[in-house]
Amino acid sequence: MRTKISNNTRFVLITVFVVFFVLIMITPVSAELRTIDKGATIFIGENNLDITKAVGSSNSIGWWASAASVPSSDPIKTIDLAGKTTSFFVDPSDFVGHMGNWYPLNTEGKAQLSGDTLSSSAVFNVQDPRISVAARDFSKIGNGDVTGMSVMQGTKLGFSVDTNMYVVTNPQYRPNANTATDGYINIKWKGEDGQIQNNLLMGTLGSTTSTSTLNQYVNTQPWDFGTSTSYWVTDATDAKGQYVYPAGLYVFWAESKLNNMKDNYKNAGADYTGKTVSKTMMLTLISSSVSIQTNKDSVIRGDNQGFGIYIFAAPSSTYDLYINNGDVSGITPPTVAAISQYTFPLMSPGHYQIKVDLDGNARIPFVTSSQTTPRIYTFKLVDPKGTQKEAHVNVEVLAGVTPTSTTTTSVTTPVTFTTTQELVTTVTTATTVITKTTTGELTPIVTTTTSKPTTTINYSATIAAMQSQIAEQNAKIEEQGSWIDQILRFLGLK
Repeated sequence: MRTKISNNTRFVLITVFVVFFVLIMITPVSAELRTIDKGATIFIGENNLDITKAVGSSNSIGWWASAASVPSSDPIKTIDLAGKTTSFFVDPSDFVGHMGNWYPLNTEGKAQLSGDTLSSSAVFNVQDPRISVAARDFSKIGNGDVTGMSVMQGTKLGFSVDTNMYVVTNPQYRPNANTATDGYINIKWKGEDGQIQNNLLMGTLGSTTSTSTLNQYVNTQPWDFGTSTSYWVTDATDAKGQYVYPAGLYVFWAESKLNNMKDNYKNAGADYTGKTVSKTMMLTLISSSVSIQTNKDSVIRGDNQGFGIYIFAAPSSTYDLYINNGDVSGITPPTVAAISQYTFPLMSPGHYQIKVDLDGNARIPFVTSSQTTPRIYTFKLVDPKGTQKEAHVNVEVLAGVTPTSTTTTSVTTPVTFTTTQELVTTVTTATTVITKTTTGELTPIVTTTTSKPTTTINYSATIAAMQSQIAEQNAKIEEQGSWIDQILRFLGLK
């Protein structure tokens, strides 16, 4: 007895069939990295590869050492492909130590060569995978590698992946590769809470998108996650104004899931660091709160007398620097030195605009003059973006002491002298210089120099002491002259 199908049931069946047919039609055809063409590079640990097109009619493949003659010698290692061509496993036990070109074998176990060159006959080239990752500051010139460094919240960060596996995206050898669906690198990270994360707020401050760090289609070497215009917004805040990424230590790493290699290629049972999993790297986010310091707490005003203001803030950012909150009416404040390495525009009296360099630093040299008003000055740094980030430091300008000119006193006393000698006598507070004059007299000059304006000197006592010394010297000179006269007479010279 035949069961009669109702019209409603028939309609449902037809509808299901149509939907199923449409789904088949709109599904992408063979979007994967497992189909291999001849000459492709494949990696140890890859599984379920379809190598049918690569091997052709051959049922086995062989490997020769680099120095061996492939056409005339036997292979060192062979692999039977029976039942394996549509689900081939690049088994570490077979291919570690046997990397490079593998060739098809004929029924006699010899290389089945074709093409103009030996390499063109190769079924595929087996390589050991390699992977590393680094943190990158996109605001820096060059690669901007900041791995292991401390950077401020607000730094334009991203990641850079370096791997030899990027060649698998070449459609010449993996014809079904699809940019949208075949991402094979996962980037993961952890903050100080220890939770493994796989997404980041990317974009710019005020315009961010939660972006997955998984399934990245790495097709260049190196390859960057992020750009200078769409980066990890490290100073992003939540609805309560709290930082999404608090200051602290962050670790990150990259993994390859290319055709299950991470699960298939192990190192004594553990993930193979440097091959299927990168080393775990780190960086430290430090608070983006601005810091301002000075190299002098006080300075005596005067020409070329000055001090430095030092700023540490978010790299390449702009801040406002105010002297006394910008109120300098009725006073003459210190000014930025004209020899400054950078230009700091004066926006208004007591208000400068400061551009922080790529390292998050700025040094502003200030100078004073004799007209600078002596007082305490407050230098306040303010973030103009309204984040309420600010810091301040005080510098006191002192009037100083008016300098006193050096005082010199000379006393001259005539002394009779009959020889051509020159005598110099030095005492504690005065110097006596005796020189012969054209009239045969010796004139001692006593000079007293006052080196400190606050020192009081008793000139009368000093002069009296010097005169006493001079008298003693004159007596010795007269005695010396008498002996000289006697000698001259004895020699008949006088």
